[in-house]
Amino acid sequence: MPYVVLTHLADSHDLNDLFENFEIQYFGLDHEKNKLSDFVELLKREFFAEANQPRFVSGLSGSYQRVNILTALIALGASGILTEHLLASPEHRQATIQSLKLGLSKASWPGRFEIFENPKMILDGAHNPHGAKALRASLLEKFGQVNFVFLLTCFENKDAEELLHSLLGPGDTIFALAPESERKMHRPEYLLSIAQAAGAHGYVVENCAEAAHRSQEILANNSAYAPYLIAAGSFATVREASRYINSQRLGKIESHQG
Repeated sequence: MPYVVLTHLADSHDLNDLFENFEIQYFGLDHEKNKLSDFVELLKREFFAEANQPRFVSGLSGSYQRVNILTALIALGASGILTEHLLASPEHRQATIQSLKLGLSKASWPGRFEIFENPKMILDGAHNPHGAKALRASLLEKFGQVNFVFLLTCFENKDAEELLHSLLGPGDTIFALAPESERKMHRPEYLLSIAQAAGAHGYVVENCAEAAHRSQEILANNSAYAPYLIAAGSFATVREASRYINSQRLGKIESHQG
């Protein structure tokens, strides 16, 4: 049965806000929230502690993913799929909760705050102002008040100025490029001008490999920056970064075999 969960959250990733401000639509009709009250209280008790901190290990990184997870859990509650299991014996209820937590620990979402350690890169397909704000909030939560180095592309049908203003802070660095694509992309020089107007440093690069090499020079032993190159702005950036990461891994495999 189709359910739609409406969270009514814009820039906030505060789970307390979400607990208080969601709606369930069932075949286009509002679902009575009070029917979910017991399930929502269970979520608060079993899955989320105070200050928005989850009581489980998530396979999804990024502060905005907590909202996505909670939205999915509320949808499960609205569907009634778990009702019988959660109203059964305490042992059965705890087994169901542990199964959910295990599933969340194994969850993956490629291109959404996807963290790689070798090479050190973060891939996030944020391609609009809301996504850019969510990405920056996640970066600040993880790394604190430091600067960031970005690899950026942006399709021509996107508002690059608003996107970059939502993503960048003074002192950040961007590497802008325009990979081959069937869709028109903003010129790297245009992205550079926006970044510089926002107080960021910027460079035009030919490809992801060049950006990775030059970012290493910036990030080496520099505590003013988070130690990752962050690919964002469009899923074209994620694609280019993924290809680069795969080529690096393949090269290491071949060198070991040789």
